[in-house]
Amino acid sequence: MTDLGREVRVVVFASLMALPACKQILGLHERSEVVASRDAEASETGPTPVSGKCAPLAHPSQTCADCMDQSCCAQATSCHDDPACKPAFDCLFECGNDGACRARCAQFYNRGNTLIELDACREKSCAAACGLSCGGFGYVVPGCDACVQNKCCGAAAACAKNIECQKLDLCRTNCLGGSTSCPPACNDQFPGGAADYQPWLDCVQNTCATECQTGHGWQCLDAPPLWPKPTSLGNFTFSMTIVDLLTENPYAGSTVRACKRVDLTCASPLDQGTTDANGLVSLTVPAGSVGFDGYIEVSGGDNGTDAGAGSAIYPALWYPVPPYIASGWRGRLQFVSTNDLVLLGLVTGAPIDPSRGHFASAAVDCNFASAGGVSFTADYDASDTTIKKFYFVKSFPSTSATETDPESAIGGYVNLPAKALLVKAFAAAAGNKPMGQQNFNIRAGWMTTTSFPPIP
Repeated sequence: MTDLGREVRVVVFASLMALPACKQILGLHERSEVVASRDAEASETGPTPVSGKCAPLAHPSQTCADCMDQSCCAQATSCHDDPACKPAFDCLFECGNDGACRARCAQFYNRGNTLIELDACREKSCAAACGLSCGGFGYVVPGCDACVQNKCCGAAAACAKNIECQKLDLCRTNCLGGSTSCPPACNDQFPGGAADYQPWLDCVQNTCATECQTGHGWQCLDAPPLWPKPTSLGNFTFSMTIVDLLTENPYAGSTVRACKRVDLTCASPLDQGTTDANGLVSLTVPAGSVGFDGYIEVSGGDNGTDAGAGSAIYPALWYPVPPYIASGWRGRLQFVSTNDLVLLGLVTGAPIDPSRGHFASAAVDCNFASAGGVSFTADYDASDTTIKKFYFVKSFPSTSATETDPESAIGGYVNLPAKALLVKAFAAAAGNKPMGQQNFNIRAGWMTTTSFPPIP
């Protein structure tokens, strides 16, 4: 269940420091991985479930269920008992052998160690019985899996059988774009996966480069897909890792609060926590009917640089789109520090006004891949010259550009009035078709961030 590079990340402000490549903010979304949702068609055309006896997980046939009961009982039991694993497994089951559908699951559900260990056991012991081709991975672009199957199935299957290879893939999937430290760190952390990972990665990035090219999927603008809903109305717990935009150091001691969308000041947070030394924090929220569609408030903390001077996060509001619907880790969210944000004002010619707020969004296509050719509009006073609109072009913010470019896929505004902001997006690359609209809260002295896929 991978997208090999997860394009659902956002590049923001890294070029202000003249880095050779953009940094990407998972927080301007996390998680990358992906396509729009597990839609009704998947459940209608997917396999008829057969429940295992060892653990009541759904399998495509009795032969598969019997094999899994015999060879992967411990892993199946662990997955069934893990609130983050079972929904992901169920989502994958409904997709059958559809690689694009399987990739959608990664947008909404967690791919943790429990699921990886179950997948690896299935591929080592029950691949023939369970019938998933080429390791059963997902690929963001429809048709990418067909190329892999035709040209390098063995490489994908070898990685799928190797727990270390799958964990290496997950680790690198969650690296932020332009990172120079994260991929090598992943290689060091999972050395047993490198030999199997590289041939598969080479296949997707080179052999199947044309078939697997992301950022051009606009099919859902004519037939909007459904986004999955929570499987229950109770609470669920998700976690995230908060890191610095430029250094990738974790923000330790940051206050992180989950807030209702209508609670503009977060006067009554749903939950709150403090990031640990690794930048990790967990929050528990009610699922409701659509999942957590509020926002995350992040403030304070220290990224360990500059002897504590100027290393606090610039206060940020993160709106997860689509809403979170299940337990599990939601990836690394990368945010700018207070001092580094000043550079955006210098580049755009709009010195940061502390009485105003700011907005940045990632443009993503129907497959949740970073997309060029998207324009944003917002309901602000165009005569207010304090406000500067920008798009990143070739890793640098530009106030003359009119749409996102495919490399950065970021647009936004500096120095917005502190009030509700209605933002609309249009896919110029698809005949300027509307992608929908979203409302966000702009606070004085805060950066509001999100991602903007086509809205069902």
